Amino acid sequence: MTLRKRTHWILSLVAIIAAVAWVGATIASGTAESGGVAGQIDDGAEHLDQASISLDEAIAAAQAAYTGALDAVELESYQGRLVFNVEIGDKDVMVDAEDGRVLGYVSDLQDQEPRRNGSVAVEHSE
Repeated sequence: MTLRKRTHWILSLVAIIAAVAWVGATIASGTAESGGVAGQIDDGAEHLDQASISLDEAIAAAQAAYTGALDAVELESYQGRLVFNVEIGDKDVMVDAEDGRVLGYVSDLQDQEPRRNGSVAVEHSE
């Protein structure tokens, strides 16, 4: 193997190792794409006392309805309801904070048309 090929091979290996280490560190840190921590309230923690269900119950309901990696959770008012917005994969799953019903989800994909589920406008519902 020539010196040039060996140098190219070593630099390629170092780049791969660095990329794997960066991905591993990102996953291990639990840092959500939105800036929050997976499975924890990112925004709206001050409204937790108004919710009838717990954070864990909201996450369990969202995960039972949709699959994907758990990301941050927000507690927010949506069309007059208090909802947990649980980020699962590429979906923002809306769980009613009063009764734990999964209202539907809004996809992070831009080409989806909104749909209505009861009185709550969501992109998709089951």
